[in-house]
Amino acid sequence: MGALDTLSARRRPMDDRLGLQAELCASADADGRCFGDLVASTSLPVVARAHLVHLIWHRRLSIDLSQPLGDRTLVWPIHQGR
Repeated sequence: MGALDTLSARRRPMDDRLGLQAELCASADADGRCFGDLVASTSLPVVARAHLVHLIWHRRLSIDLSQPLGDRTLVWPIHQGR
């Protein structure tokens, strides 16, 4: 339930003036990439965390909801059929 609470907190529209959502989507790997590594690969990791959660909530990126959400959580593009 903790992961759902975290995700739902970012369900509202967000401005992305810095282009972080595009950076995150471009860096997501079909085999999965750790949440922490994905945000660290952006130009502003602290801000990218909020955008990554937003992208997951809006099903542009995916995670396994049966596991706790953390830096080791694997994230992958939604179109990969997971």
